[in-house]
Amino acid sequence: MLAVWRILAQDPFLLEARSLFVPCNSHSLQILIGDILNIPYYKIVHTQLTSIITIFRASPKQLALL
Repeated sequence: MLAVWRILAQDPFLLEARSLFVPCNSHSLQILIGDILNIPYYKIVHTQLTSIITIFRASPKQLALL
């Protein structure tokens, strides 16, 4: 967990968002994820991934192939 915390603390997108990093704290992890999803680049990626997942979940044949 500490290794992930260190990696995230060096991410330039998160540094621009002025995110607060507190290791081993579930609430701060939830806040961090919220901060990540508010960054435009990650918001676009999240939206695209959500649409792909929705399509696969709605199609049993494609889900079985995956």
